[in-house]
Amino acid sequence: MLVSSVSVTWLFHYGYPALLIASSAMCVLCGISIYILPTVQPVRDGSENYLNLLRDGVRYSGRHRPVLLLIIFSAVAISLPQSLDEYWSIISTEVGLHKSILGLMFAAFDLVQAGASIVAHRFRTLGSRSLYAGFVVCGALLLLTGTWAHLTSITILILFAAIFTTLNVVLYEKLQNAIPSRIRATISSV
Repeated sequence: MLVSSVSVTWLFHYGYPALLIASSAMCVLCGISIYILPTVQPVRDGSENYLNLLRDGVRYSGRHRPVLLLIIFSAVAISLPQSLDEYWSIISTEVGLHKSILGLMFAAFDLVQAGASIVAHRFRTLGSRSLYAGFVVCGALLLLTGTWAHLTSITILILFAAIFTTLNVVLYEKLQNAIPSRIRATISSV
């Protein structure tokens, strides 16, 4: 993502066909890497009936209120940044960034999110109140950005990305630790 975001700044000057060719080439390289990388043996037999696992997972979630609340909150927290990605280019236009610099802005987001993911383990001891307070701070940062279209808004969004990514990783770890391993993948998928 980082390489793509930076290279689009350079490819932007060559027009849309150059971007399509580069994008297609990356898809081909990703496909080739599937065959080059070694496969990993399954940790355990996956022959258990999926519908039984699904039933057990849904039943477990319904009986354990903290797990159910974590699942609901995680679903929102995980989907929010993906839906916000569509607005970054709109905000950048409103604050006056040239389209050619948009790739560098996305690269900054990717870099900050990668860094936040790396250091997130240091915040694993955050209690629920602190975790949720962090999400409230993220909401306030988004609200500030939405009401104040200025170049500083990009910096605020990058701060949002760092905090939100860190909190999201911690939240996801809490969810994974709250679910028994037998049904963890099924619940996470649903």
